[in-house]
Amino acid sequence: MNDNAVVADIKSYQPTRIDPLSLYVRTVYPDDVKTVADAVSFVLGASGYRLVVSYPAPDDAIAILGKPIPPIAKIARTMPIIDAIQILIGTNNWIVVDQNHKLISVSKEPT
Repeated sequence: MNDNAVVADIKSYQPTRIDPLSLYVRTVYPDDVKTVADAVSFVLGASGYRLVVSYPAPDDAIAILGKPIPPIAKIARTMPIIDAIQILIGTNNWIVVDQNHKLISVSKEPT
């Protein structure tokens, strides 16, 4: 292989975009994490995403996020961030993701 081929390969390289919400997190919460909102903020950590509870979040986000952490979510395990959030809010609720602004919120299942 000649040097020109190596330079061409480097120039054409495009890094793969990794979805930060697919990264793994350990679900061991500090003592001061009491509500679902606290836990979601904790698992989002350094993902670059922020939890939104009030506008522009759905109106029902406050009710879901203000609840205590459910017992099923208190089990220490390692899982993708998005899955940890789903367990925290319950499978009957939706995760709302704004990838452009790196915002996360939640909503009740549409009826």
